Amino acid sequence: MPASASVDELYEQQIKPLSQADRLRLLALLAQDAVAIVQQEQAEPEKMTITERLARANYAGGRLFKTAEQKGVHDGSAYT
Repeated sequence: MPASASVDELYEQQIKPLSQADRLRLLALLAQDAVAIVQQEQAEPEKMTITERLARANYAGGRLFKTAEQKGVHDGSAYT
Protein backbone atom coordinates (compact mmCIF):
# COMPACT_ATOMS: atom_id res chain seq x y z
CA MET A 1 0.00 0.00 0.00
CA PRO A 2 1.48 3.39 -0.95
CA ALA A 3 2.32 5.72 1.92
CA SER A 4 -0.06 8.38 0.61
CA ALA A 5 -2.97 5.94 0.70
CA SER A 6 -2.26 5.04 4.31
CA VAL A 7 -2.02 8.73 5.22
CA ASP A 8 -5.33 9.38 3.45
CA GLU A 9 -6.90 6.48 5.35
CA LEU A 10 -5.46 7.77 8.62
CA TYR A 11 -6.96 11.17 7.96
CA GLU A 12 -10.38 9.82 6.99
CA GLN A 13 -10.61 7.27 9.80
CA GLN A 14 -8.81 8.95 12.70
CA ILE A 15 -8.32 12.67 12.18
CA LYS A 16 -11.41 13.87 10.35
CA PRO A 17 -13.76 12.66 13.12
CA LEU A 18 -11.85 14.67 15.77
CA SER A 19 -13.27 17.87 17.12
CA GLN A 20 -12.08 21.14 15.64
CA ALA A 21 -10.05 21.86 18.80
CA ASP A 22 -8.30 18.48 18.65
CA ARG A 23 -7.56 18.89 14.93
CA LEU A 24 -6.05 22.31 15.59
CA ARG A 25 -3.97 20.85 18.42
CA LEU A 26 -2.76 18.09 16.09
CA LEU A 27 -1.90 20.71 13.48
CA ALA A 28 0.15 22.62 16.07
CA LEU A 29 2.02 19.43 17.02
CA LEU A 30 2.79 18.67 13.38
CA ALA A 31 4.00 22.24 12.84
CA GLN A 32 6.32 21.99 15.86
CA ASP A 33 7.69 18.72 14.51
CA ALA A 34 8.30 20.30 11.09
CA VAL A 35 10.15 23.24 12.67
CA ALA A 36 12.35 20.83 14.63
CA ILE A 37 13.20 18.91 11.45
CA VAL A 38 14.18 22.09 9.59
CA GLN A 39 16.26 23.36 12.51
CA GLN A 40 18.11 20.06 12.74
CA GLU A 41 18.88 20.09 9.02
CA GLN A 42 20.18 23.66 9.24
CA ALA A 43 22.30 22.90 12.30
CA GLU A 44 24.21 20.09 10.59
CA PRO A 45 26.89 21.59 8.33
CA GLU A 46 27.23 19.81 5.04
CA LYS A 47 30.63 18.31 4.42
CA MET A 48 31.11 17.96 0.70
CA THR A 49 34.14 17.77 -1.50
CA ILE A 50 34.58 20.30 -4.30
CA THR A 51 33.62 17.56 -6.77
CA GLU A 52 30.36 16.94 -4.91
CA ARG A 53 29.62 20.67 -4.81
CA LEU A 54 30.25 21.00 -8.55
CA ALA A 55 28.07 17.96 -9.22
CA ARG A 56 25.26 19.44 -7.11
CA ALA A 57 25.51 22.70 -9.08
CA ASN A 58 25.29 20.73 -12.36
CA TYR A 59 28.69 22.09 -13.37
CA ALA A 60 29.78 21.14 -16.87
CA GLY A 61 33.57 21.06 -16.79
CA GLY A 62 35.60 23.17 -19.15
CA ARG A 63 33.29 26.15 -19.34
CA LEU A 64 34.82 28.32 -16.65
CA PHE A 65 38.49 27.54 -17.13
CA LYS A 66 40.86 25.56 -19.26
CA THR A 67 43.15 22.82 -18.10
CA ALA A 68 46.92 23.30 -18.18
CA GLU A 69 47.04 21.06 -21.21
CA GLN A 70 44.44 23.14 -23.03
CA LYS A 71 46.37 26.31 -22.20
CA GLY A 72 49.62 24.80 -23.40
CA VAL A 73 51.46 25.07 -20.08
CA HIS A 74 53.81 22.31 -21.10
CA ASP A 75 55.35 24.55 -23.77
CA GLY A 76 55.24 27.77 -21.73
CA SER A 77 52.51 29.47 -23.77
CA ALA A 78 49.91 29.50 -20.99
CA TYR A 79 51.03 32.86 -19.66
CA THR A 80 51.27 34.68 -22.95
